[in-house]
Amino acid sequence: MDACSLAVIWNEELIEALVKAARAAFLSLKETAREHFYFYAFIFDGGLHPYISAWSYEALEKSMMEQQIPEEDKSWWKWDSADSPYAGYGSDELKLQRNGNV
Repeated sequence: MDACSLAVIWNEELIEALVKAARAAFLSLKETAREHFYFYAFIFDGGLHPYISAWSYEALEKSMMEQQIPEEDKSWWKWDSADSPYAGYGSDELKLQRNGNV
């Protein structure tokens, strides 16, 4: 097997591991929060560390009140993955082990 074939196999394994971890994180959030989610995001930070973010209708309303976000800014706030109270949720599910497995 040549280096290119090994890279493809490794990439497929990495993608599969990331999908599995993201799914576990999203399911955990949904079960734990028991809210009505309208937005889920799978994101890589500047150091290429994966994390999830999400918004629920309940978290949006609470966050807007706590952060004193005016109603006219709701249209952008509701999609702001960095300011979501669930940004970074499930970091344990998304930590890759040294051997490349989740």
